[in-house]
Amino acid sequence: MKMPLIVSPEEWEAAWEELLVEEKALMRARDALAAKRRRMPRMVVEKDYRFEGPNGSVGLADLFEGRRQLIVYRFFFEPGVDGWPEHGCRGCSLAAGDQIANLAHLNARNTTLVFVSRAPQADIERWKTRMGWQDIPWYTLTDDFDADFGVDEWHGTNVFYRDDDDRAFRTYFINKRGDEAMGGTWAYLDITALGRQEEWEDSPEGYPQSKPYGWWNLHDEYDSATPGYPPCSDTNTVLLPCEPNVTDQTTRSLIKWRAWILGSTPLIPHYKAGKLKLLAQSTADRSPTLPDVPTYQQAGINLALDQWLGVFVPTGTPPAIVARLNAEVSRLVAQ
Repeated sequence: MKMPLIVSPEEWEAAWEELLVEEKALMRARDALAAKRRRMPRMVVEKDYRFEGPNGSVGLADLFEGRRQLIVYRFFFEPGVDGWPEHGCRGCSLAAGDQIANLAHLNARNTTLVFVSRAPQADIERWKTRMGWQDIPWYTLTDDFDADFGVDEWHGTNVFYRDDDDRAFRTYFINKRGDEAMGGTWAYLDITALGRQEEWEDSPEGYPQSKPYGWWNLHDEYDSATPGYPPCSDTNTVLLPCEPNVTDQTTRSLIKWRAWILGSTPLIPHYKAGKLKLLAQSTADRSPTLPDVPTYQQAGINLALDQWLGVFVPTGTPPAIVARLNAEVSRLVAQ
C-alpha cells in the first residue's frame, strides 16, 4: 500500500488548513440543501394505512406519538430476506439500527422515529432484544404502505409532517446511499420539514426556532419538558410546555410564572402513557387521534370550538401577572 508523505507538524497543519477550506464549503452546502428541503412541496397522505404494533392495530397518525414530525425507516426483516427468521438485513442493522442516537434528542425537537418491517411483532421483539434496540418503536406493515412510499424493494427513509387537523403530509424521502448518513440527531433533523429549529437556519417565515445549545439536554433529563417542546432556559423553573421561539417580555414573564398554553398536541403523549386523563375535547367531532375522548357536547356542555388556545396559570399567581395576561390577550384579540 502506497502511503502519503510523512511531514513535519508545521507542514501537516498547513495541509489540514488547506483541506479545511473544502470541509467548510461542504458544510455550508449541506446547510443550503437542508434549507431547500424545508421548502419542498408537501404531499397529503390520503390512504388510511394500518400497522400492527405491540398494543395492536394503529394508523399512521398514531406513529407520530403526538409529535409534529415522523421519520419512518423501512427495515428489511421478514420472510424472504437473508437470515430470516434468525436475524434481519445486515445492511439495515449496520446503517440504521446500530447508528441510531438516543431518541430523546429527536423527541425534544417534536420528532418521532420509527422502524417498519413485515415481520410479526413477536419476531420484531425478539430481534430488538438480541440487538439491544428496545427503545426504537417498530411496527409491522400490513398493507401497501411500503409500495406507495418507495420502500417495498429497497430500504429507505420517509419523512412526514402532521398539521393541527391531524392531516399527515409526506415531506421528504432518502434511500440507497442517502441512508448511510442517517442515525445521528442532526442528520435526521436536517431531512425534516422543520429542520433543527435553530435561529441560524434559513427557514421559511414563522417556523419554530430557538437559540442553539438552549434546548440541548442530557437524554435522561428531557422529561422535565413536555414531549415535542424544548425545555426553556429560565433557571429554577419547571415549565410545561414551552414554545421554542419565546422572545417578547410579556410571554417570558408568563412562562416564569408557569403559564400553560395548551392544545391537544403536547397532551397526547401523556394521555397515551396513562399519566393524564382527558375529560373532553372542544371540536364538534371526535379527533381520530383521540377516539376515546368525548366532545364537550357529548359530555353535556354546549360548546364546540375547532381552533382555540387556552392560557392557564396556577393558583396563587400574583394578581399583577393575571392582570397583565388579561390585558395582553385582550389587545391581541382586538387586533
